[in-house]
Amino acid sequence: MTPEQRKLFKQEFGEMTNEEIMEQLREWHDEGGCEAACSCGAWIEADGTCEHDQPSWLRALGWI
Repeated sequence: MTPEQRKLFKQEFGEMTNEEIMEQLREWHDEGGCEAACSCGAWIEADGTCEHDQPSWLRALGWI
């Protein structure tokens, strides 16, 4: 992850337990999409990028 993605990760998931984070990522994976690892928070395909060329959280975290 980039430094900016690390910062966004703390904002997005900071209050969650590891178990809750894993559950959220599994849910997104099962839905075939994910939020972008970007401040825009766009819903994108799991293997895609947002309009700012940032990957999904699943890609940024190495899940896909």
